[in-house]
This record gives sequence, C-alpha cells and structure tokens, in this order.
Amino acid sequence: MCYTMYTNKMRWFNLLEIDGKYYKVYEMEEIDKEKYIGFIYVTINKINGKKYVGQHTKWKDTYLGSGKWLNHSIDKYGRQYFERFIIDLAVS
Repeated sequence: MCYTMYTNKMRWFNLLEIDGKYYKVYEMEEIDKEKYIGFIYVTINKINGKKYVGQHTKWKDTYLGSGKWLNHSIDKYGRQYFERFIIDLAVS
C-alpha cells in the first residue's frame, strides 16, 4: 500500500496503491455532495494491512464501514489504527 501525491499538471491529487492498481483518493471537502449520492471506500487496518471495501451514502468523515469483520477488527485493534480512503463517487 502506498499513498502518494501525483500531479496532472493542473493540480496535485493523492493516489492509493492497492495490489499494483492505483486509485485516486477523494478528500471529503472537495466532493460536490449535491452532485454525488454516495461513495466507494476502502478502509485499511494500519497494523496488518487488511482492506475492507464498501459503499456508503451518508457524508460522514468518521464513517469507517459497517461490515461484521471490520467492526470486529476495530474492536480488537482500536479505531485509531484504521484509515478510510474514498476511491470513487456514485451518481444517481
């Protein structure tokens, strides 16, 4: 996993590498919440590198995910060891 800055000559943006593929990372404050109805995210455990992918329609900065295995891991390791990245946006 790698979190790097990349430029397309117009502006800088972040890329997240997962298993050799790169995904643009969207920051919550840059998203037009009137245009998009939700997002695809990946939550990563900083201790063991496990990844949890999901979709969500509420614009909450604190949301990490709701899956059974993810919540078990959050309880085990602590919320501070998880980070969520928005990797795509959904339109209706």
